[in-house]
Amino acid sequence: MKTRILVVDDNTDIQDMLKSMMEHQGWEVCQAANGKEALEIAQNQTPDLIVSDILMPVMDGYALCRLCKADPKLKDIPFVFYTATYTDPHEKDFALDLGADSFVDKPQKPSTLIKILKDLLEKKKSTQSQPRKMFGEEMEFFRRHNEILFSKLEKKMSDLEAANLELRKAEEQYRLNFENINDIIFTFDMDLKIISMSPSVEKLLGYKAEDFIGQSASDLGRLMKTQFTEQAIDDINRIINGEVIPPKFYEVTKKDGTMTIVEISASLIKRDGKAAGVVCVSRDITERKKSEEQLRDSEERFRILAESSPTAIMMFQNDKWIYANSAVTEITGYTKQEILAMNFWDFVHPDDQKIVIERGKNRQQGLPVTGRYEFRIVAKDGRVKWIDLSGATVVYNGQPAGIVSVLDITARKQADEALRESEKRYRLLVDKLPDLVFVLNMDLKTIYVTPSVQTLFGFTQEERLLQTVDQQMTPESLEIVMNTLARELELEKEGRSDPNRKIMMELEYYHKDGSTRWVETIVSGVRDEKGNLVAVHGVNRDITEHKKAQEELHRTLDRLNNAMNTTIHVLAAAVEARDPYTAGHQTRAANLACAIAAEMGISRDKVDGIGMAGSIHDIGKLSVPAALLSKSSKLTSVEFSLIKEHAEKGYEMLKDVESSWPLAEIVYQHHERLNGSGYPRKLKEEEILLEARILAVADVVEAMASHRPYRPALGIEAALEEIEKNRGVLYDRSVVEACLTLFRKKGYHLPDLSA
Repeated sequence: MKTRILVVDDNTDIQDMLKSMMEHQGWEVCQAANGKEALEIAQNQTPDLIVSDILMPVMDGYALCRLCKADPKLKDIPFVFYTATYTDPHEKDFALDLGADSFVDKPQKPSTLIKILKDLLEKKKSTQSQPRKMFGEEMEFFRRHNEILFSKLEKKMSDLEAANLELRKAEEQYRLNFENINDIIFTFDMDLKIISMSPSVEKLLGYKAEDFIGQSASDLGRLMKTQFTEQAIDDINRIINGEVIPPKFYEVTKKDGTMTIVEISASLIKRDGKAAGVVCVSRDITERKKSEEQLRDSEERFRILAESSPTAIMMFQNDKWIYANSAVTEITGYTKQEILAMNFWDFVHPDDQKIVIERGKNRQQGLPVTGRYEFRIVAKDGRVKWIDLSGATVVYNGQPAGIVSVLDITARKQADEALRESEKRYRLLVDKLPDLVFVLNMDLKTIYVTPSVQTLFGFTQEERLLQTVDQQMTPESLEIVMNTLARELELEKEGRSDPNRKIMMELEYYHKDGSTRWVETIVSGVRDEKGNLVAVHGVNRDITEHKKAQEELHRTLDRLNNAMNTTIHVLAAAVEARDPYTAGHQTRAANLACAIAAEMGISRDKVDGIGMAGSIHDIGKLSVPAALLSKSSKLTSVEFSLIKEHAEKGYEMLKDVESSWPLAEIVYQHHERLNGSGYPRKLKEEEILLEARILAVADVVEAMASHRPYRPALGIEAALEEIEKNRGVLYDRSVVEACLTLFRKKGYHLPDLSA
């Protein structure tokens, strides 16, 4: 049979607590709200132990204990007072004098209380209860009883007055809060009538509180669309029925017709444990909604940008990856899910982990960290890759976090390594070359030179780097260099420079022992990624011995040429004797051609050959009838065809003449044009000898500037405009530039042969 415990307390919460505690021990529990109810239960269902409070309505605990101990049926039942109502020592003594077995103060640890009850139950089993001797007459009981109860009641009244004072203060504070709060607080009764409305409704919606008092929930239709009103009524009914409804958002129309968004939270009002209505709190969240919408838009834009970016974007916090975009998979081989389960250093190459971990932890702590660095990772398939990481520290969820962008630079690293190897091989090769390789800046300062400079000129690399260009070569060679550079810079300025152009010059350099060395120099421009000229690259080859042999040959040739010149002059004179109107043309054209060639930096030997060819370039006119040469009217097509044959006739006359210069071919080609429109063979561009291209320009300029039988002189400006207009089309661009420089910048004039 179960142990039966009778619990007596007017506080249902205490009852339920004790019942739960005792049923956990396997005991049966009966409950009563006062002494009278408890006595009736005890007489009908005798308990094994009674636990009672003191102050209770109808009958208090002291009276209950006295009557139980006076009842033969109940007097041996252990009686325990369990109270917190203003206990003091004499109250405990009174209880024990009544026959109570224990007096326990609230609150008490459950384990302690259960032990007290168990001990009393065991004691009841072993011994017969011996009630205390009653303290005498009935009046004495009532006296002490009343003293204690009056004392308790006085204390309780005092406490109630104090509590009421605090309550009034709280109510006043609540009233002030209610009237001044920005949110709208309103309540419904069980019939869905509005019974209160905070004054803040006027500030938020423009209405007064009295505009709503007494109205039903359905009247809210003037504020909200029908679907929102129906939803609100349904939510209120559900709350009344005991459901918990989360906050809802509603669009509300203000008195002035504008719209606002409110968040309404509602909860049930209870009185005496029963539903009495619903209280609602409405908060204007229009600005919050706008901010949230802007935030969502911003987040969506970021998401689209991040997910579509070819650059891997990642974020880590607390040593874990917390975000990775789709591009991460391309670099690492891991899925986003796999990445988010890893530490941020898991795929870093073991040799690089230490520095990466150190920088990552510092970044998470908000410490200064290098913003960009390179390191290796190991992809999922085991391949080692180089990445370029750019990072920054941000605050995410209130804590520092690292956000990084990652670029795969493996290909670049491989290219760099290949370039370094190539440069290494190139430098080894260049350093062993007998030719001298050098680089000049745009101030003509040597910034690099191969070790062969010592073999060629006797200077060490260090000594050469300290020398200026005028210390390296003779004044004559320096002038050639400066003129060439000035011409190229002018073309560069005008946007007409050929980036692939190579210039060859023969220059005389100083040797450390005081002698000189002749070198063949080939130079080209060095340009940056924007195409700007930033340096000059060149190669020097020693031609001193060749130059000596050449000079000896020149001396021999000079002797031959002297003899040839005599013949040439005779032939030229013969041509001019047959064409008195063009007397001096060949000589003037030859002089101009030589000047152009010199301006271009062409060797002296070639200049001499050009001069010789220019002196007899019209020798073929000996085969043309004299009448045609001096005809003052326009030539017919047949006559002009005969005239055009002079180039080929001249070739036939000269082709068997032994000479160090291609005289016959120069004469043959001097009427050819770059675009193939010339005669007699329609040659184009590089098919035409440079000497012939030079003579062609000189021939046109002299002819146009001078008098002819069929027209007066057109003048030098007309001639220059002709070659300028057709440079690169009919005439060689470099030749034209040199010719224009002579006339327009250096004051060249065609020689006056009449003097």
